[in-house]
Amino acid sequence: AEQQAAVRAALARLTPEQQNVLALRFGSSYSLEETAGLMGKKANAIKALQFRALAALRRHLEEAAL
Repeated sequence: AEQQAAVRAALARLTPEQQNVLALRFGSSYSLEETAGLMGKKANAIKALQFRALAALRRHLEEAAL
């Protein structure tokens, strides 16, 4: 429960665009191309956004000492 709360808090610290890309890619299991289409971006932009979002999420979780 504590870990889930920490993950939710870390996700809340991401930008709305970062939250969106993670929700679509991992929450809804959309492909890179599907996510790009839904977000109105190119696949390479989604790759970069996903990479930055995961890095930020990792950093926020490390700050929370998980």
